[in-house]
Amino acid sequence: MFYKKFARIAAVFTILVILQFPAVVYSQQTEIPITTYSEEALSFFMEGRYRFENIQYANAAALFDEAILTDPGFAMAYLYRARCGGGYNIVKENMGKAEALINNVSDGEKYLILFQKALQDEDHIAQKENIMKLLELFPNDKRAHFNAGLYYDFIFEPETALMHYFKATKIDPKYAAAYNKIGYDFIDLGFLSAAEEAFKKYIALIPDSPNPYDSYAELLMKLGQHEESIRQYQTAYQKDVLYTQALAGVGHNYVFLGEYEKARDNYHKQHDKATRMNEKIEALRWVAVSYLHEGKIDEAISTLEIKAKFAENENLLPDIIQSYNMMGMILMEFGQYDKAKEKYDLVSKIINDSELDEHIAMDYKVDAHINHCLWLTKSNNMSDAETEISKCDKVVEGRNNLAERQKLNMARGIFALNEGRTQDAIDYFNEADSESPYVWYYLAETYDKLGYSDRASAYRDRIKYWNGNSLEYAIVRNKNLLN
Repeated sequence: MFYKKFARIAAVFTILVILQFPAVVYSQQTEIPITTYSEEALSFFMEGRYRFENIQYANAAALFDEAILTDPGFAMAYLYRARCGGGYNIVKENMGKAEALINNVSDGEKYLILFQKALQDEDHIAQKENIMKLLELFPNDKRAHFNAGLYYDFIFEPETALMHYFKATKIDPKYAAAYNKIGYDFIDLGFLSAAEEAFKKYIALIPDSPNPYDSYAELLMKLGQHEESIRQYQTAYQKDVLYTQALAGVGHNYVFLGEYEKARDNYHKQHDKATRMNEKIEALRWVAVSYLHEGKIDEAISTLEIKAKFAENENLLPDIIQSYNMMGMILMEFGQYDKAKEKYDLVSKIINDSELDEHIAMDYKVDAHINHCLWLTKSNNMSDAETEISKCDKVVEGRNNLAERQKLNMARGIFALNEGRTQDAIDYFNEADSESPYVWYYLAETYDKLGYSDRASAYRDRIKYWNGNSLEYAIVRNKNLLN
C-alpha cells in the first residue's frame, strides 16, 4: 500500500489530573486536553483511544459508543468514533456532532477536530494550518506529533513524517502506534530492514494486540515471503477475532501465489465475520479485484454489481458510487468504452439525484468530471477530451484537493501520450500519484516510446515486485505487463 523505492530520507530519528465538573484531563499541561463531564465516559474514551491507535477499530468503536452514551456532549468521543469508520453514514453523523461541539472544547481539541475534518476533505491547506496551530500549542504532545506525521504522509513527505513520529517516541518511548507509522514510512522510502526493525519493536511493545502482526505481515508480503506473511496475518486474527482485516491480508497473499479460490474464501470469511459495514463492503471489493487478477473480467463486474446492491440496501451512497466507478474503470481499461460510459453516466445521475451535502457532492462531481476526461481520451475523442480537461483544470485549480490534482495530471499525461507529446506526458505523470502502479505502467509505456528501454524496465520491475493489492494493480498485471 505504501512504496516509493527511490525517495531520499532527510532525517530520522502521565500523570493525568482529573478536574471536577466539567472534567478536563491534562497531562502536566503538556498534552491536548480532553473535555468531558464524566469520569466514567473518560475511562471508556481512554481505553477506546488506545484500541483505536492500534487499529482495533471494532473494539474502539464500542468503547467510544459507551463514552457517548455516558456523556452525550463528549466531542472527542464523537471525533474518534467517526475515525473508527463503519460506513459513510456513521462517519458523517459522528463527525458532524464533533464539529457541532467545537465551541465547547479547548483550543487543542478544536484544532484536532478541524485537522481531522481537513484530512477527511483531502484539504491539505487546512490540514497544515490546523496541525501547525496544534504543534505551536502542544510542542511536547506525542499525539500532536503523530498527527503532524499523518499530514506529511498525506502530502507524500515521509522524511518529515518520520521526524514527527520519532519525536513522539522520544516523548514517550512506549508509544506503540508511532512505531507502526515509522515502519510504513520506511517501507515508503525503500528501507525495508529498518521497517522490519520498527515492526518488531511494535510487536514487543504490545504483543497481545493484533495490528503489529498485521503490519509485519504486510512487509513480508511485499518481500514476497507469502507463507510467513500468511502465518503473521493468522496470528493477528487469533489475537482478536474482531480484527477481520487480517483475513483480507491472507487473501492478498493467496492472490499473489495464484491461488485465487483460497483468496476468495478468506475474503468471503471477512465479509461474514466483520462487524463493521465498511469491512463487509471492502471484502466484496477484494473478491472483485481477485477475479480481475485472474483475468476474469465478467466475474469482476458481476461481483461489483453485487457490491453496489449491498451498498444500496444499506443506504451507503459513496460505496454505490465507488462500485460503479470501479466498473467504469475496468471496462474502459479493457476497451469496452460504451459499457464504461454507461457506468460513468450512472454515477453522474446518482450524484445529481442525491441529497448529499453540497461540498461532498462537489467532490464526487469533480471526480466524475476527471473520469469523463479519461474516458474521452481513452476512447480517442481527443478534441472533446482537450476541451473537458481544460474545463476541469480550472475547477481543480480553485480547490485544495491534492488527490484531484494528481488524478487530473494522470488524465493530462495519457492525453499527451496519445498525442505523441512524450516529454509532456512524463512531466504530467511525475506530478500524478507517485505510489501508484497505474502511473508506473504509463511511465513505462512512455519511456518505451522514447526508446529508453532500461527506464521502462525499471518501472515494470517496480510493478512486478510491488505486492500491494489494489484495483489499479490488478489492471496492470492483467494487461500482461509483467511477462
